[in-house]
Amino acid sequence: SGSFNITHSGNDTTASLVVGGVDVTAGGVVNGSYGTLTVTLNGGVYEWTYTLDDNTTDHPTNPSSGTAEGIQDVFAVTVTDSDG
Repeated sequence: SGSFNITHSGNDTTASLVVGGVDVTAGGVVNGSYGTLTVTLNGGVYEWTYTLDDNTTDHPTNPSSGTAEGIQDVFAVTVTDSDG
């Protein structure tokens, strides 16, 4: 979980925030490969939480250490301001 601000120059405002192909400008839920990303807008600050759906067994093994590595759920983020 965490939070972030979107800052603009001049008088621009945020027209849209798209995460993983889902418009979450006013908040929303994005389904990932391993869990769910929830984005909320609270007083001009975006807050997010990630909930793992279930345990996964597809951790790759590091060849040098022989131990399982972590996995990542990657989300593309696109911000568009009021100028487009």
